[in-house]
Amino acid sequence: MPWIRPNNHTLATGWSDPANAYDGTEVTDATNTAANYNNYLQMSLAAATWCSKLRLYSQDIDPPNPVAGADVTIDIYYDDDWHECFNGQATAGEYYEIDLGLARQISWVRIKSNSGDYDLLLYDIGLWQVDIETVDIRVTDELGRSAAAVTVTCSRDGVEQFSETTDAGGQITQQTIESGQSYNFTFSKTGFRDYEINGVTIDAATDWIISHLFYPSIGTDLGEVARIEQWIVDTLAALTDDNNKAIFKTVEIWKHQVAATKAGFEAFGRHAPFAFPSYDYTDGAREGDYDLRQAFVFSIMIGNTSKADGIARTGNANKIGTLKMRDLVIAALDHKHPGAGFDCDDLHYLRDIEIVDMPKTHALQMQFRCNLI
Repeated sequence: MPWIRPNNHTLATGWSDPANAYDGTEVTDATNTAANYNNYLQMSLAAATWCSKLRLYSQDIDPPNPVAGADVTIDIYYDDDWHECFNGQATAGEYYEIDLGLARQISWVRIKSNSGDYDLLLYDIGLWQVDIETVDIRVTDELGRSAAAVTVTCSRDGVEQFSETTDAGGQITQQTIESGQSYNFTFSKTGFRDYEINGVTIDAATDWIISHLFYPSIGTDLGEVARIEQWIVDTLAALTDDNNKAIFKTVEIWKHQVAATKAGFEAFGRHAPFAFPSYDYTDGAREGDYDLRQAFVFSIMIGNTSKADGIARTGNANKIGTLKMRDLVIAALDHKHPGAGFDCDDLHYLRDIEIVDMPKTHALQMQFRCNLI
């Protein structure tokens, strides 16, 4: 991509021949005398343009003798505000480049002298135009399930480009990065080891599908039961309807968030629609060789509220009731395995019972079972 220059100036108090700063030569100069230092030469681009670098050809002089590289402050305008990109001394008599770290969509650039001792001569200023790709990322595990609440950090040459967290559908959308560059990606989630993909070159807009498995960190591994509980939470949190809206407002490991009390029923409204997975009990038995066999049973309380009688249970065109939630939970968990690193068989649906049946409040307790291998 080419070096581009401003095409006009909108502020030049204390400057002479300001247009010489962007006339495309290193022969003529815009001059800011020492007596008028600290006044900006503000220049506009023809249109807001994505740029990743800036360069200037300048020097400070003690008339008539050159002294050193220009001591200047340079600001660029993007995201509806001015941002300082350089404050220091540029090399004299040659182009001095400034890496912006991130590509920015720039509309204006301005420069001023920091020195009241010398005149500033600015021969040329330019910006490096870049191609931009808008990237959508979807994070899944090795079985293709959406991975929610995963923080994805993108960096290039040690400079962070963006850091965002996946939504309930495991997605991060509309991230803008420079095309043709190599990037490193780190995937992080509380209680799990970080995962990295390095040296990814972005040269075309794509909807990435990044499949990988998170392994629990040793320091936060609370055991097989707790890990399965968390996997159920993550799986249910990722459930969405046809409009990509999360099915559940609240998905958390059971901590007595609701109860059969006045305060507990009031909490239904704060959390609904909700799903609260919890470990229930273990069926233990001995096999023929007297080895222990354990079958874990997990309960999931699902519930909803409604303004009209019966809708919390049955749902309508605008609301998913608990009966439909039941079907979705079974589809998400029955005959499903948490993935590599888990020492259990698939989960299997056992039963569900109605635990709250009120005109505007309804809840079911569902049970799933899996065998410890």
